[in-house]
Amino acid sequence: MKLLDRTNLLARHQARLAEIHFALDRISDSVLDLAGRLNAVTQVIRLQLRCDVCSIYLLDSDGGGVTLRASYGLAASMVGRARLRLGEGVTGWVAENLEAVALADAADDPRFKYLPGTGEERFRSLLSVPIVADQSFVGVINVQHAEVHPFTNHETLLVAGIGYKVGAMIRAASLERSLRQQQLGIDLLLAAGGTVAGGQPLARMLPTLVTKSRHALGASGAVLRVFDPQTETLRVNHVDGTGADVAGFGPLRLGEGIAGRAAAARRTVRANDYGRFAGQLMAPGIVSSSLLCVPLVAEDTLVGTLTAFDKVSELDDRGFTLEDEQLLKGAADLMAVALLRGSTP
Repeated sequence: MKLLDRTNLLARHQARLAEIHFALDRISDSVLDLAGRLNAVTQVIRLQLRCDVCSIYLLDSDGGGVTLRASYGLAASMVGRARLRLGEGVTGWVAENLEAVALADAADDPRFKYLPGTGEERFRSLLSVPIVADQSFVGVINVQHAEVHPFTNHETLLVAGIGYKVGAMIRAASLERSLRQQQLGIDLLLAAGGTVAGGQPLARMLPTLVTKSRHALGASGAVLRVFDPQTETLRVNHVDGTGADVAGFGPLRLGEGIAGRAAAARRTVRANDYGRFAGQLMAPGIVSSSLLCVPLVAEDTLVGTLTAFDKVSELDDRGFTLEDEQLLKGAADLMAVALLRGSTP
């Protein structure tokens, strides 16, 4: 290649790189949530590399595999559902070995594995690059073409560079989310402590505390039940975020349903596998993939239960955590004291 041609090619590569960095910086500074940002990144890569598919897989919370979290070109219905274990398929191999793989015809590679339902079988070439942030693996970027396409070193380096940008984006979003949840948790505990100290009518504060509990945990719904010692049942006091009202919830005997179990044993119930608690879920109209229920106990007296349903966290499938349990228990202990000292509405 002549010197002038090489100079022109280098200039084009530098111009493309500048465009990509500008676009990624705008995405990072946007008001989009992380899912929206990742989808925008796939569009940038698709336009700049003129590929047919760009997908982003992120490491699962258990570290055992990667899940499709954003894609242009694959079936949208499989986002959040398509998963590969570490070492499984080319994508899983890249996740396990932290090495980029460029395949002009992916089907010829023994590591390749189609993901059913994604529509991936229509595409032949595959460039798979790890996403790294702070020297830790966080995901994989895949680029695919419908036709056989020998990837150049420039394309591989370009996507690898984007991977570092995306990794920083993911880390920043994770930190932002963590700080936001911490602030919501502090707000919840302060409000619960204020209820114990008095100054606000209990009837007014209980719904507020249930709402704050739901927000602090990132849950879709929350239910406060108060124990009636005369009938020995748990009666619903307030429901938040579930789309149901108090009238739709009947009383529970001790040992009946999730709340009844937690109350009878005076132990927290935390379940992130629907199959574990589906048969005991007695809350009408609530569809939940995860559940956290803590008993309200003060001065060795059962006061009630507080249950959070269906944790919804951005690009996160881990459900309720031990930290969530500790936070909700802290708030529940304060609420129990307030309820024991006051009279429930």
